[in-house]
Amino acid sequence: TKLIACIFFNMDGKTSTTSDITLFLSVINGSFILHCEDLVMLRFCLATYINIVKHFRNVFATNGYLLIMPTLFHVYSNVQSNQMLKKAIEYCCRQFYILHRIPFILQMLGSISQLFDSDQSTNIIDSNKIPQLCLFRLLIALEQTNIDAMYDNYFILELVKNDSLTRHRTFNVPTGNTSVVGVLGQGTLIAPTVIKSLDFCYADDDTIFTLLNCFDVCVTVVAYASDSVRSLQMLNVIDILLPKYLEYLKDYTNKNDIQKCGRNEFKQIEKLSITIKTLINTSEWLTRTFTEPKCDTPLDGIYKFSRTSYRLPSIAIDDDSTNRFIDDRTKSRTQDTDELKQASEFRWPRDTLLSIISTFIHFSTQRLNELIKLFHDSTIRIPELLDAKSHIRLAYIAHTLLKLGSFDPITIGCRGIQYYFQKLLPYTNWSDEQLRPALNHLLRRIDRMFIKICKKQITKRCFDWEATAGILNGIYLTIDRHPYIAYFPNLKALISGCIALILNENLAESSHSVPRLNTLIFPKEFSRSVIKLVGRYLLAINHQPNLEALTTNTSWSSANPSSALNFLLHFLLPLLLWMSSEQKDAQKIHSSDISYIITILFNSVKLPLKLATTMGTQNIPLGHLTYQFCF
Repeated sequence: TKLIACIFFNMDGKTSTTSDITLFLSVINGSFILHCEDLVMLRFCLATYINIVKHFRNVFATNGYLLIMPTLFHVYSNVQSNQMLKKAIEYCCRQFYILHRIPFILQMLGSISQLFDSDQSTNIIDSNKIPQLCLFRLLIALEQTNIDAMYDNYFILELVKNDSLTRHRTFNVPTGNTSVVGVLGQGTLIAPTVIKSLDFCYADDDTIFTLLNCFDVCVTVVAYASDSVRSLQMLNVIDILLPKYLEYLKDYTNKNDIQKCGRNEFKQIEKLSITIKTLINTSEWLTRTFTEPKCDTPLDGIYKFSRTSYRLPSIAIDDDSTNRFIDDRTKSRTQDTDELKQASEFRWPRDTLLSIISTFIHFSTQRLNELIKLFHDSTIRIPELLDAKSHIRLAYIAHTLLKLGSFDPITIGCRGIQYYFQKLLPYTNWSDEQLRPALNHLLRRIDRMFIKICKKQITKRCFDWEATAGILNGIYLTIDRHPYIAYFPNLKALISGCIALILNENLAESSHSVPRLNTLIFPKEFSRSVIKLVGRYLLAINHQPNLEALTTNTSWSSANPSSALNFLLHFLLPLLLWMSSEQKDAQKIHSSDISYIITILFNSVKLPLKLATTMGTQNIPLGHLTYQFCF
């Protein structure tokens, strides 16, 4: 290792490519991985890293950190129990930041963006992956400005070559810090060396690192090259860090002086809102719609089975399969794979952006309300986290995903679209006239998506109806917080279409006298969401009857007892049971709607002789039919 270090320092430091130092750095990285818990090797390797960064300043100003930061993060994440090693790596990264500032942050985040462990649902740790929490812990450690965090406990800088970029400096130690004073003595602490920035532009700037700066850097990359790979990596980093940072601010405030730390948290959220607005303003390219596949087979036919679909898709017999040549089948499979890849590349950045914004708005809105109650200051007002332009832009992005969901079963179940409807939509002020067309546009898109999905039986069976229940639940929460949106015309059409879906699915075929229970496609979550949505809609406009108007477009007929029975069992009875329950969100129904329901009951009581005989022969109890839907 010492030989490699000597070779390094005898090389020309003005080179601008990494090809000359890659092999030598591999030796240093290997030695650090093998002997990182040896204090002597730890000091020497970290000091060698700092010397290399100073010597090859041009290389590390562009892409040099890509060669060493993955190694440091792997060691940092795998040896979390070793406090000596953790503090040494944190101190070394602090020196890297002092030397190169923004280029170091960019290269650090870019070098590990593909190494994160995305599976957070299991306790199994993959040593080849980097836990997301480790990145956050390292950045929080860099943010600390106390004397314990700034001090070189293991005298790493003593091994750094002295030149014009290093100098001696005196630290004033607070006398109130008894732990530091007891160890280091009263008065002052002499640090061996302190590194200066390699770029003269940062000469007069302070060396304090904040996570807000990190978010700003990520947004800058997205704004500069929005459709690049690096931009997608920065979106992923924001998605990882932002929820953890908001929770960190909340916990820090609750554990310390609420008045002082709470006001600081309030200001931090305000600054984050500016960053979020900038991120949305630079995402105009995400409003472009996806071009539907030109082949006859939709994307949902390519997926053999969706992970979250309720039932297995039916087998579609291809009459032309025996007449196809092998080359044609190979070409078709290649085309299908390309379309799946295009859909995934289209979906991912939009899904990530919606997840980031929805999480921020949902958490910050609730947290700001809590802080205002704690301040007891009537002069403080909740700031506007997003403006109307940002909300409209997000609605258009969500619209593109809904359109993709018509032929891609994975999209509807993605986290971003679910968070948007369940976390952001209810916390948006839809009384603003500028925003109403955007919401109407979304509701109309959902209704059209249902119509398109149900045209073919195979697409209907492959569709993720459980995830669709989450979208309907988000609309329910939005009506609950903003009852005035019940008067939006497209909402009534959407609810009527949902009722028609569950009724038409359970409608008996002409050859069957009793509705078949083994042909259900919709899961109980979807049916329950429709019932809740109908009940909340009726309450929002309780001064006028609407139940009959909602069911005028369905295929049931009061003159047909079988159709009326289906309408009763799969819609009216579950609706009545829900509204008569003791749940706090259960709704009350209008008297005119009750009269309408009684009329349906009268038409359903007198079963035709053939239907009654069939039910008695097959021993199908009426309660069992109701139970299949409600529970």
